[in-house]
Order: sequence, then structure tokens, then C-alpha cells
Amino acid sequence: ERMGMTRQALIDRPIQEVLGAETRKLAADVIASLGSVPPGQHGGQTPKVVSAEVQDEALHGTFAMTLTPLVGEDRQPIGMVLVARDVTPQAELEAERAELRNRLVQSEKLAALGQFVAGIAHELNTPLGSLHSNHDVLKRPHNRLQDVLADEKVDEHELEERSLDYGERETRRRRRWANQS
Repeated sequence: ERMGMTRQALIDRPIQEVLGAETRKLAADVIASLGSVPPGQHGGQTPKVVSAEVQDEALHGTFAMTLTPLVGEDRQPIGMVLVARDVTPQAELEAERAELRNRLVQSEKLAALGQFVAGIAHELNTPLGSLHSNHDVLKRPHNRLQDVLADEKVDEHELEERSLDYGERETRRRRRWANQS
């Protein structure tokens, strides 16, 4: 189905015509790992079963492959059994999961950076707010003093009285505010 051939058409076909390069290399490595036992000697060598996940371009997917070499009575390799389980959907899901994990980590980093910057802004704004507030408080008597001086109707003694009155009122106001807090 994947290759556009029926099962019957695939039977007895050479592996080079059916599988992709990565799978063929894996099979060749398994056969090579067996080596060969000289005729007449029975080395007792057991076939090495190899399992691997392979991206096969001929089969158009990712497969969990198990390769088991077959040896004859003379311990010489005579073939191989290859079992391939299609894990393409699982591989795609794992890739998607990894991408989502990376995006989540990036999102968490940006959130932490945002909190950090907000903290710095708060630390800068608090003293600036106090300075602005104190500036407004000090500006009021200054403005009043300028108004009085502009009128030039107040003598020095009256000016001193007004300044003391304002200072006392401001001190009382600040004490009330401090007691309420």
C-alpha cells in the first residue's frame, strides 16, 4: 500500500528494491556483525538481534525495526527476518509535543521577564511618586507667596504670620494622614 505494490509483488523481492538506504545499512551492519565461521567449525555464535527506530524514505515513514539474522546449520548467515512496526503517528506526536514543550518554556521565560520588568518599574515609580507628591505640597505655599508678593499689599510681618499659619496647618494635616495610615 505504501509503496504502490501488492503484498504478493513484494515477496521474494531483493531488500535493496524495497527498503530505504538507512534500513538497508542497518541490515548490512547486522549481517556484518555475524561474521562467518569457517566451514567445518561450529563456533556456537548466536545471531544478534538489533532493534532501532528508522526513518525510511522508501516506506515513507518512521518505523521501529527489529532485525534478526538467520544462520544455517553450518552457522553461516542465510537470511534475515525484519519486522517493521509503523510508528510514524507516534513520532509525529512526539515531535509536536517537543515543539509545544519548547513554546511553553519560551512563554514561561517571557512571563518571568515581564514580572521582572514590572518589579523594576514599580521600584522606580515609588520614589518618583513621593518626589512628585512632595513637590506639589511645596509648590502650593510657593505659589501663594508669589500671589501675595504680586499684590504687594502685605507687609513683612503679615507675610511671616501667613507662612507660620500655613506651616502649622500642613504639619497637622500630615500628622492626621500618618495616624490614619
